[in-house]
Amino acid sequence: MATTASNNIINKNETIKNETIKNETIKNETIKNETIKNETIKNETIKNETIKNETIKNETQQLQSENIANSQLIPSIIEENWPMTSDKQIERLTRPGSAYFNLNHFEVLGLSADSTHEEIKKKFRKLSLLIHPDKNPQNEKAQIAFDTISKAYQCLQDSATLTFCREVVVEARKRVEEERKEKKIKAKKQSQELNLDESDIIIEQEVRIMTLKLFAEAEKRRQRTSELEAAERKRKREAELQKMEESKREAELQKEWELGRDARVNDWRNFCQKGPKGKKQVDVNKRIRIGFRPPTLKVETRPINKFHSGSSAIIDTTQPEQT
Repeated sequence: MATTASNNIINKNETIKNETIKNETIKNETIKNETIKNETIKNETIKNETIKNETIKNETQQLQSENIANSQLIPSIIEENWPMTSDKQIERLTRPGSAYFNLNHFEVLGLSADSTHEEIKKKFRKLSLLIHPDKNPQNEKAQIAFDTISKAYQCLQDSATLTFCREVVVEARKRVEEERKEKKIKAKKQSQELNLDESDIIIEQEVRIMTLKLFAEAEKRRQRTSELEAAERKRKREAELQKMEESKREAELQKEWELGRDARVNDWRNFCQKGPKGKKQVDVNKRIRIGFRPPTLKVETRPINKFHSGSSAIIDTTQPEQT
């Protein structure tokens, strides 16, 4: 008995040791897995940061390239060598995308937003002399260019459109300043260097690009409102035409009803005189008045008694039974 008890104690101790070893190995494995996970997370964060930095650099490069491209597309008004020859002006006003660029009336006439009415008149006269179709018969696009500058001049002569164009330019300048501030704030948060050109020429070019965008948005809104107004006018016109047709139909029906009045009256009189078809007309005075008529008596039939022979018998219930 003592040996068996000692053996049981030894077995218990061994099992306890094995369990502790297993627990320690599980703990070590979990610690290793956690460390590996943390390292992978760190590596991923580093990779994401590097990717973000690269994307920001690419975006800045793209913005700079876009600004350069836009500056090449849009000639600067500030420059002294602004084209004043007829062919160049016609080409400027009829180049690809002119419908988008010519929305800015100041851009068409080559003026700044703070120009006066006298300056607008002088510039329009100079351009009209250069671009007039009579002086440029060999150029087919001269008439289109002349129409664009005349339209811009007429729009700027109106005080409401002039104030609207000036407000658009002011709004564009504000948006450019806000965008530059946001870029600087992002660069500071990400601890990066942002090389923004603060020269007046580049800022003016950005403002002009933004003004074109705002004029395009305003034109889209105007077209949308005009389409809605046209649809509303069309709907109202269709409703008016429908009402007119209904009134005409009602008038025609009323006229037909009035014309058929005599025929209806005559038909009713004939009906009252002849009466309906299939029935004879009876004179009320010739009818015979009869008094109360009692119902007819019916003969009662009873089954024959079991003591009598035969199938059935008819008994007159009107006479009393003899005892």
